[in-house]
Amino acid sequence: MIPDVLNMGANLIIAASAATASVAAVRGLNTWKNQREWEERRRLALNLAVAFYKRRDAVRHVRNLFGWSDETDFDNPNVTDQEKEWYGVSSKYRKRLEKIVEANQEAYPVNIEAEFVFGPDFKAIEGAVRGLEMELFFAVEDHVASFQPRSGELRGFESDEARKRNDRIIHGTWSEKDEFGTRYTKAFDAVIEFIRWKAEGEK
Repeated sequence: MIPDVLNMGANLIIAASAATASVAAVRGLNTWKNQREWEERRRLALNLAVAFYKRRDAVRHVRNLFGWSDETDFDNPNVTDQEKEWYGVSSKYRKRLEKIVEANQEAYPVNIEAEFVFGPDFKAIEGAVRGLEMELFFAVEDHVASFQPRSGELRGFESDEARKRNDRIIHGTWSEKDEFGTRYTKAFDAVIEFIRWKAEGEK
């Protein structure tokens, strides 16, 4: 009987050891999975941050008060001075807006991934930034159109105040008095804070 008891005890020990090993393996696998998921989320967050900083820089480029000669070069003796000015302004802002388009095209895949992984919270704050980018786009379009020949004394705007309000959107100092710049900075900072939270979250 004693050998039987010993065999039974040995079997129990072996079974317990196997169970312990199994639990340890499962825990190890879960830890590995959690680590991989955290690393993937961090990679996504960092890629997202890079994409948004490029979008911000493109917006700043559009609103830059200064210009460069290669933005407005236009040499055609068969046009009037007013037409030349219009072509120059149109060329300048077309090249600048292309920077925003390029930044958004580059960001599109990572935005889709982030929306899937991070959910509606990300979609909402990204939408706030995108909305301001579109506001800037429309303001630039109105600004360029106002330089068209025969646009009138108010240059296509319903009032002088409307023209000035539009100018304040496209020409920014990024100071506290810069209303559009303040709104954009607030929306951008909200995105970066969200991304930083996702990048530095618990493993």
